[in-house]
Amino acid sequence: MKAVEFKSWRQAWSEFRVTFRSYPQGNNRHLHGSSMASPASAAVRFLAGSKKAPQGILQLRLHVKPGASKNREGIQAVTEEAIELCVAAQAKDGEANQAVMEVLSDALNIPKSKLSLVQGARSRDKTVVVQEIKGDGPAYATTILELLHKASSET
Repeated sequence: MKAVEFKSWRQAWSEFRVTFRSYPQGNNRHLHGSSMASPASAAVRFLAGSKKAPQGILQLRLHVKPGASKNREGIQAVTEEAIELCVAAQAKDGEANQAVMEVLSDALNIPKSKLSLVQGARSRDKTVVVQEIKGDGPAYATTILELLHKASSET
């Protein structure tokens, strides 16, 4: 008779998490929609249309630094993982989130009504979605990425 190997709950949970990692890690992108933006940038991604958003959406991954001085307010850098930006507003009562939307709206020349915070309301790492994309989605993602790089070089 073979001995049955029992794993502790920690080992089992660790293996489960490694197997079923959330997007963008792991190899399960097919579970979360297809990304049409350039694979080099996870900071700006175009997601193909669905029932809720037939034109598709543009997802922006942000790393926010609240409470910065007025001189540093704005987009600081655009990396492969995230868009780093500083806001002067403090992280209380959603003030920093509103300031983030204003900075993005000004930098991208998009009305605030087309931007929505979908993840990270109480975190420095946030996900903002640009809705109602018109035209070619991947080309629009490239245009937005260029605008972000231009705004980061100005600060």
